[in-house]
Amino acid sequence: MRSPRLLFALAVLVAVAWGVHRLSRQAAPPVTASPAPTPPKAPVTPTRRDPIGVTSVEGVVERQAPGASSWTAVRIGDALAVEDAVRTAEGARATLQVADGARLGLAPSTLLSVREYAPDATRLRLESGRLDASMSDKSSIDLQVESRGSTAVTTARNGDFSLLTSGDGQVTVAARRGRVRLTAGGEVVELREGEQSSVFGADAPTTPSAIPSTLFLKVVGSSQRVQRERTSVVRGETSPGAFVRVNGVVATTQRDGRFSVLLPLAEGENPIVVVAEDAMGRRERADAGTLVVNPERAHDSKARWRDEEKAKGRVVW
Repeated sequence: MRSPRLLFALAVLVAVAWGVHRLSRQAAPPVTASPAPTPPKAPVTPTRRDPIGVTSVEGVVERQAPGASSWTAVRIGDALAVEDAVRTAEGARATLQVADGARLGLAPSTLLSVREYAPDATRLRLESGRLDASMSDKSSIDLQVESRGSTAVTTARNGDFSLLTSGDGQVTVAARRGRVRLTAGGEVVELREGEQSSVFGADAPTTPSAIPSTLFLKVVGSSQRVQRERTSVVRGETSPGAFVRVNGVVATTQRDGRFSVLLPLAEGENPIVVVAEDAMGRRERADAGTLVVNPERAHDSKARWRDEEKAKGRVVW
């Protein structure tokens, strides 16, 4: 007869064997493969905007490539590359086609350079002169125009504007349609249709005001026609935002339109011609008489300028 201890040991062995058998019959858990690592995305190359194309040329219009010392004639169909510059001579004009149907009209005596073709904007710089920008209602990028000698940046997407710069810090922007942003001196103003604003050097833009309906020019006259000195100060007044040149020399214009310039003179007769121009392209001219420089003249005071209110833009000596 078997002992109780032997029977207990046999029972334990049977239980262990049965447990091992049950475990072996259970299905092994499925093995899930680790997902393959996602390859890094290739950098997206920005879409290059079509370069600005020349669609019309009138008179002498020239182009200068980056690093070039000479200028070459511009022809219809030419494309402007980054850092290209284009200029119009006195009396000449050009029309440029920008991306999304925008157009630029270059006025006479204007110098413009291409800064960048970016995915979100076409960036230009007006070195001197005047341009008219006509934007498309469907434009998807901004047109940004810097102005030489100033912190001013004019930005528009669906608005039309005219921009005038002297090249030495004086800038005037006039919104002809839609809305236009003018940034300067860390501040931004928004111009609505029919408004203009000016920037002087590093200053902030002036408060937007209505575009003057006309351009006026008033020059102050001289009480003396003959002098010994080879310089003379010419003063006057014009519409706010307009620029003035006296014998081709850019005058310093104040916010209220008053201007002055120290004019160099040559020995002998010096005809004085004053020309005012505004952002809309209007011009006024005043033939301000003639100053005669005679080194042998005894009188040595500089020409004293007096206001000729009734001259209506023309000086009466």
